[in-house]
Amino acid sequence: MKHLLRVGMYLLLSMLILLSTIGQKAAKADLSDEDAAEEMCATLALEISLSAGGYLTSRDPGSRINIRAGAGTRYPVRHQAVSGDAIANPLELEAVSDGYCWLKVRLIRSGVVGWVRSDFVNLNIAPSN
Repeated sequence: MKHLLRVGMYLLLSMLILLSTIGQKAAKADLSDEDAAEEMCATLALEISLSAGGYLTSRDPGSRINIRAGAGTRYPVRHQAVSGDAIANPLELEAVSDGYCWLKVRLIRSGVVGWVRSDFVNLNIAPSN
């Protein structure tokens, strides 16, 4: 019974996270870019606290994802990763005035550390014990 309760709570939390992610786009229309980014980072902070790492993702499989020296496109590209590359749990979050939350990540395979926009990251949410 206790296991079923944990599974139910995990499913409920997963649904809430999914709904909040979908709602981010709608909320962004009513907020300034900076406010939308801060709201996105607040949601991601909860996800990160529950995550067990994750992976990079993009709409185009095989496309390159820029890993930057800082949070934002004004920083130089340090490395290019591909969709599917595994990451450790994000190290930092930063809301940027471009309307996005940026995550400081470490790529598992190469060990490269840098910043990537949050919409290029999928987190693996670990079930609670």
